Amino acid sequence: MITADIGQVATGLFNPTVFGACDVGFPVYNLARAKQGLADLGYKPGKDGILEKDGRPLTLTLVVNPQRDPRNGEVAEAIQAQLRAVGVDMKVNANEFATYMKILQSPEGDYNMIFHGYGVATADADLKATFFLSTNMPPAGQNSARFTSPELDGLILAAQRESNKDKRKELYCKMVQLYRDQALGIPLYASFRNTTTQANVQGMVFHPDEWYTQTYTRAWLGPK
Repeated sequence: MITADIGQVATGLFNPTVFGACDVGFPVYNLARAKQGLADLGYKPGKDGILEKDGRPLTLTLVVNPQRDPRNGEVAEAIQAQLRAVGVDMKVNANEFATYMKILQSPEGDYNMIFHGYGVATADADLKATFFLSTNMPPAGQNSARFTSPELDGLILAAQRESNKDKRKELYCKMVQLYRDQALGIPLYASFRNTTTQANVQGMVFHPDEWYTQTYTRAWLGPK
């Protein structure tokens, strides 16, 4: 497994350390079911084993930003191989960060699939759940699934207003269930960061957000 040493297989939309995380049973890779599902949709093997329908090969594009995490390039290649086994020709469109963000937030949405990872600085699902509001459709925001639904909006906004923790958790679980049922995306892995220091390093402040830039601002070196 590519990410075995940096995290765990995702069981929900949010990292398990985040409030609102919920295991709703996202689908796992099943070659036989994938082939049967595409056959049921009318796809048949064509040239070089690539599935075709009405004379058109089944070709998809996955946009990825390896700069964010070099493992993303490796994961993309693994997905490419898995889909090729099904009969899908998937192209990997790797970009540096600025170009990736331009594609992600473009009005056109020129991609079939896109890697969209995120940290949650507040350790509360609300921070990233709002990405999927209809008001955050690109170019206004980062609704990478480009899906709008009054039901989805209602669950996210209701969770924002709810003060009871148990009810908030339930609302986020329903939100993730809707995300799963609409096949808006597949969570791949929840990553963790390991940091090691010399014994004389003092004042290190750790934070759940991967982009937290204040980790080292109060660090100082004591005597060895």
